[in-house]
Amino acid sequence: MFRIFSYICRTMGKRLVLALGTNSGGEEKMMMAERELQKIFGRSVRFSNRLRTKPIDMECPDFINSVASTTTEWPLELIRSRLKEMEAFCGNSTEKRTLNIIEMDIDILMYGDRKFHRNDWQRPYIKQLLEESGIDSDTEQDK
Repeated sequence: MFRIFSYICRTMGKRLVLALGTNSGGEEKMMMAERELQKIFGRSVRFSNRLRTKPIDMECPDFINSVASTTTEWPLELIRSRLKEMEAFCGNSTEKRTLNIIEMDIDILMYGDRKFHRNDWQRPYIKQLLEESGIDSDTEQDK
């Protein structure tokens, strides 16, 4: 009976798609963020490959980016709060950001059928990472 309930909870959750990026600490920071996401969402969270990209509209070192996807029953505001805590845990701070040092940035691209950060969906590297994750950036519902 527990297995059936567990399966229903997993399949009824809302789709969550996250964009991760860092320009400080590289692979180590990405692994740290991935471990923290797995602690929160369990082993159902899936990660794309990591991709090195040039910064957009800022002077700083290259970024390492990836996309994570999972399903969750968590409310959006709780997810936002936990992601901010995770960014801080990875060393992110307002002071560093003013210096264009991004220890970890985690953006919610999709929650359920709602898209966020609409400009990011059009960026070639995001499209590539979404495609690797089996998410079609052109046909996903947009509300």
